[in-house]
Amino acid sequence: MGQFLFKAMTADGKFYEDILIADSEEEAISKIKAQSLFPIDIQVVDTTPRSTRPRQYRFKPRLIAQFTSQLHTLLKAGVPILASLKAIRHQSKDEVLREFMSVLIQDVAAGGSLSGAMEKHPRVFPRIYVHAIRVGEISGTLEETLHYLHRLLEDEYRIKKDVQKALRYPMITLIAIGAAFFIFTTLVIPKFAPLFEASGTELPLITRLLLAVSDGLLHYGWLGGLGVVAFGALLVYAYKTEEGRYHLESFLFSIPIFGALVQKALMARFTKMLYTLFRTGIPLVQALEIVCSATENRVFRREIERMIQGVRKGETLAATMENSRIFDQFAVQMTRIGEESGALEGMLSQVAAYYDKEVSDTVNNLSTMVEPVLTVILGGMVLVLAMALLLPMWDLISMMK
Repeated sequence: MGQFLFKAMTADGKFYEDILIADSEEEAISKIKAQSLFPIDIQVVDTTPRSTRPRQYRFKPRLIAQFTSQLHTLLKAGVPILASLKAIRHQSKDEVLREFMSVLIQDVAAGGSLSGAMEKHPRVFPRIYVHAIRVGEISGTLEETLHYLHRLLEDEYRIKKDVQKALRYPMITLIAIGAAFFIFTTLVIPKFAPLFEASGTELPLITRLLLAVSDGLLHYGWLGGLGVVAFGALLVYAYKTEEGRYHLESFLFSIPIFGALVQKALMARFTKMLYTLFRTGIPLVQALEIVCSATENRVFRREIERMIQGVRKGETLAATMENSRIFDQFAVQMTRIGEESGALEGMLSQVAAYYDKEVSDTVNNLSTMVEPVLTVILGGMVLVLAMALLLPMWDLISMMK
């Protein structure tokens, strides 16, 4: 018994592609003709066990969000799962996605569940996604589950883009300021150094400091470059270790403005994921464990692990959040009200919406907050460079008079 991927033409001239199971190619052709189709091409697929398949698929989150939306729409319209997957594959123009969809279809066509087929591809479908789909299949709410998963993926994508947008402007500006300072001290200042030395006058302190920096960069700049490379390598090495990454991400929270932005984005993601899992019927402890496994930030992950231990001991979710240095009083109070009123799911949705708005507002107002700081830095650099050049020039002009 083998699986065959075939392309055929319908009686009205339309192309059709599908997978079927047959003992031989001749039997596969007979089955195709029995469907009033004219076979064009047929190939044997999946001849090796799935465990030995070397291909590891990976797609952008936006593509998975699109897939989730399409599957939700088709299931809502009453199309069966297998037919929905085939329709999505047929509509896709991405060859790799089409190949991946064929793999999913093979697993489902062989009698497996959709969540079981997805679980074999952890790089494509995270644990939170697979668990939600499994609960949706068991409870018969797969359409609703896909709807909330699509919202979750879209919101995560938007928040990630907002944070990247917020960090891009100041980073580019600071790099430009650093590059301008380097060019000035290595190319401009050396041109004036002989003139200053020939004057024989005592140079101002700021000029002497800038000349020393220029001389150091020209003669020992390679040491500075080596130091930067070594420091970068040290950071990369530390980031790859559990403790090193924890301390680096802890430092990130202490950066003014940006630390608060990252914290709010993480809280929005946490509450949104927890709400989605609650909505699909997953118990609190299991939901926290799934969210923990899907959280990349080590500081946040350790806090969630501590919360899991507290909930297992009988503490409320709000009590475990209150003892955390991550969650603010708004999140704690809203969670406590939700638990006491039996409306925790709705409260988590409101908290997620609140932090979503906070992230958007922070990103929109970031230029207003950061521009004065960058202006001061830029103005200070221009003032230092100008004084370092103009003060000696004024002394020379005075001597000539």
